[in-house]
This record gives sequence, structure tokens and C-alpha cells, in this order.
Amino acid sequence: PRPNNFMDYTDDSTDNNTDRLAEWMRRTQPKDRTLRVTTMPAAQSALDPRVHRLYWDYQTTIHGDPHPLKQEQQQAVESSLSVLPHEYKTMLETEYADHPQFQRLVACFTSFWEFLVDSPLQEESSVHQHYEIGGVLVAVGVVDVLPTGLSSVYFFYVPEFRMASFGKFGILSEIEYTTLRQKNYYYLGYYIESCPKMRYKGEYKGSQV
Repeated sequence: PRPNNFMDYTDDSTDNNTDRLAEWMRRTQPKDRTLRVTTMPAAQSALDPRVHRLYWDYQTTIHGDPHPLKQEQQQAVESSLSVLPHEYKTMLETEYADHPQFQRLVACFTSFWEFLVDSPLQEESSVHQHYEIGGVLVAVGVVDVLPTGLSSVYFFYVPEFRMASFGKFGILSEIEYTTLRQKNYYYLGYYIESCPKMRYKGEYKGSQV
């Protein structure tokens, strides 16, 4: 079963990992250490600015992408709000209208929206799961609810939790959610054995390739 206190899950982590989590706790000062997971439609989730900011932090730290909010000088880009539904345009204008890199932010948000929000599935079938500790968003799991199972699309989290196996914790949580939805299968997506970043998928037994 999922522990209510995420720190309980990391008791066997190294001293370095513990230091990272302790520093995060000191900096963010969450109200408590209780982990709560809330599931909602992806379209609703993406209206929360914390979600795309967490995604940008994760992509920058884990994958080396440029951070839209932290680079002072960036190559000019052409971007248009026209491809986004009205509610996202309003959110972006409210958050960033006076930002000198507004067009860059719009382009980056659009990429995020096309990758993890826009979906041919019905709204209730494309969902985001918000992981919060003491009201602080620490991770988001993106999943598709299919007729026979749950398909894991992407999982991103606070970079300080990188060494705490938070991704594996997310998988266990999604497996639990699969059971709650009374689905027979949990899909981890493509598996390429020669790709180091995908090898973790082979660690789960009772699987089919």
C-alpha cells in the first residue's frame, strides 16, 4: 500500500538523498509530510500554472532543456496563442503578459500542452494525477484510461527527488489506481532494452512485451 508519509518511503535512501529531501523541506516548508494524490482531467490540470512550471523544472534538470523562465537571453521565436483554447490563453496572459520572453513562454507552454494535455481521447480518459506534500505540488503523473487498462504516458517531479526513486513510487501508485478503476492491464509504454532510461520497465514482473 502507498505510505501516507512520503519520507517513510525514503528511509533507506543514502545520506545524500536524505540531504536533498531535507533541504527541499526547509525551503518549501510544507504544512505537513502527508502525501496526497488527486486525479483530474488533463485539461483542468493544465490550467494550474504550477503544473507547467514543474514540468519545465524537471525537463531542465533531468533532460537538460533550456528553462523558459531562467534564461535571460534566448533566441527570438515566433509564437501564436491561436492554437490554444481560450482558457489557456487567459491563464498565460494573466501569469506572463509583462514577461520580456512572453512569446518564448507561449511556445514552451504550447509544446507542453501538445505533448501532455491535448488528446484524441475523451476528457475523462486523459488524466493528470497531482502528488502533493502538505499542499505543495511535487509530481504529476500523466495517464490515459483505456477500456482494458491504464496507460502511463509521462511522470515528472521536483528535481530534488531525483535520487529518491520517485518515478518508481509513481508506477506503484498508478498500479494501485489501475486496480481501483477495475482495469486488467497497466501499460508502461515502449520498451527498448538498449536504452538505459527505459530499463526500469523491465524490473516489473508478470509483464508482457
